[in-house]
Amino acid sequence: APQMVPAVGFGFGDCVIMALLRQKNQVPTLVPQIDFVIMAFNAEMRAGQVLCANKLRQAGYAVDVLLEPAKKVAKAFNYADRVILPYKPRHIVLYAGGNDINAKKTPQQVFADFQSFVAKVHSELPRTRISYISIAPNPARWTQVDKVREANRLIEEYTRHDSRLGFINVFQHMLGSDGQPLPDIYVADQLHMNPKGYELWKGIVGPHLRR
Repeated sequence: APQMVPAVGFGFGDCVIMALLRQKNQVPTLVPQIDFVIMAFNAEMRAGQVLCANKLRQAGYAVDVLLEPAKKVAKAFNYADRVILPYKPRHIVLYAGGNDINAKKTPQQVFADFQSFVAKVHSELPRTRISYISIAPNPARWTQVDKVREANRLIEEYTRHDSRLGFINVFQHMLGSDGQPLPDIYVADQLHMNPKGYELWKGIVGPHLRR
């Protein structure tokens, strides 16, 4: 049976330490020293996310890997304070919107969410570049293609009026001569891309990252 043993305990948690530091005005201001922040937007991209992070770290860059995906434009806006602004990035590349359309948002709502995201970032980081990767076509959601085209059109037009904004059009490169999505760049679900699809993106998105 358990026995009662006389003892004395002492706890000194981090909350107490922070309270003392604030009282003495000794709380340090820490600026994240991060060169790249990488976020995977679905499970299929997770392996590529880790591989990309490893290559950048081997090249001497400081890299943070975010494990929680943000597939929607409005969700990216909600993440801004927590996972974007603290890093003070020079360039943000955003791919989102397809899930918004699939969740019954209109192209105009997706566009408005992007405008809100831009305004939020530039209110804190006015010199930061923001590049939007167009919503991609895919066979699984081909019935939504007209809404996708309209959302892309609205956002592309908007980015033309601000030199800090860019539009990376992957949509047109993912279609064949028949105007349909290329059949060999998707995994079995016909929604997410396979390695060949991401290799296609590499040649389209890469030049925008080197500017």
